[in-house]
Amino acid sequence: MIYLWRGFHSAPLLDLLKSAWKKSDLVILCPPPLHDFKFIRYLPADQIALLGDFSAQDRAAIGAQVNLKTHFDQKPLIGVFTSGTTSGVPKLVLYSKENIENALSGILTFFESEKITDIFCYPQPFHTFGLTLGYLQSILYSRKLWIPEGKYSRKAHELRASIPSETLLTLGAPAHFYDLIEWCEQNQKKLNPSYSCIVGGAKVEVDLWKKLQTNLHIQNPSIGYGSTEACPGITHHPPGLMPLEAGEIGFPIPGVKIEIREQEGIEFTGKNVCLAMIDALGIHFPKRILLRDEIRRREKDGMLIYVARNEFILNRGGTKYPLEVLEAQLDAVLKVKVYCAPTPDARLGEDLRIKIFMPQPISEVELQQLKAKAQQALLLAYGHHFDLALFEQTQGIPKNQSGKVDRASLFR
Repeated sequence: MIYLWRGFHSAPLLDLLKSAWKKSDLVILCPPPLHDFKFIRYLPADQIALLGDFSAQDRAAIGAQVNLKTHFDQKPLIGVFTSGTTSGVPKLVLYSKENIENALSGILTFFESEKITDIFCYPQPFHTFGLTLGYLQSILYSRKLWIPEGKYSRKAHELRASIPSETLLTLGAPAHFYDLIEWCEQNQKKLNPSYSCIVGGAKVEVDLWKKLQTNLHIQNPSIGYGSTEACPGITHHPPGLMPLEAGEIGFPIPGVKIEIREQEGIEFTGKNVCLAMIDALGIHFPKRILLRDEIRRREKDGMLIYVARNEFILNRGGTKYPLEVLEAQLDAVLKVKVYCAPTPDARLGEDLRIKIFMPQPISEVELQQLKAKAQQALLLAYGHHFDLALFEQTQGIPKNQSGKVDRASLFR
């Protein structure tokens, strides 16, 4: 049986994953924006059951797919989409049992196992962070899973604050922890001490790490680095080791080999390399994965440091937005040329900065109208409010020697 599930945090999903794991059924977690189901043609030939929030149109599209009966050397048990799904070109990543077991065991070697009995999971299950380290860790290691049901909201912090367990592992992106700190301050709430957390999905500042200890009473914070294709761990920053600089991501997890390639990225191999990937070009069975992230190794201790992404991508709180896609969408709505770039943000890692090109200056009222229109278009497309303060107009567009837009100069 193949289950396609779509929705947010829910207890029934945990039950489904438990049952499917025992029966070796395939469960694919579909993010809410996904409406392209061509990936079905490459799945194993089996009956498909739909669970969760699928419209009649989605169900018809799913029913129309023709299966090509792809051969798999290992049985896929879990399918999750890269966060790059927001580009409109979904890529499905399939995991085998071996992938999941090796990735989890490798990450957990950094922790004292007996000090984790409970897991609180901020990331949604359609992200590999929440799915693997939250739901699947709970199942495979018999740990109680605490999930804030539904979409992310302030109620998530209320639930987190109610947990008395000192043997708790909290999972979240930097944005979740910044929000939790703010919520505690506003509500004059002091959290019970807890063992550890994993902060992942975006660059972690030293100041945030310190506040995890002092403000949230998390005794041994840790930092994770990886990707959907890695199920998800590649490196891990040891719990309780205070970072010396922003962007520290620790050391390779056991069983993972990495190679840093100058101006290309970081390549990894190991049993956590996903079983298969399905994208617009078909199905692929990778043996190694190249991530276009700029990583450096600190000489004195071998610590790996995340610097930036080498791709033209905005990584906002762990969600990736191809900037050229954003530009095309805004150009169509605003009827003027727009240029986008990431800008550093302590809470989100990066946020969106926009230059609206106007050959002739426009009034402040007209500019505010354009900015509001852009914000509304992005809200409808992605469900996020982007900061209007980062939208501005420009008259000149610098070009490089090739006659192309010099983005670095434009946003310097």
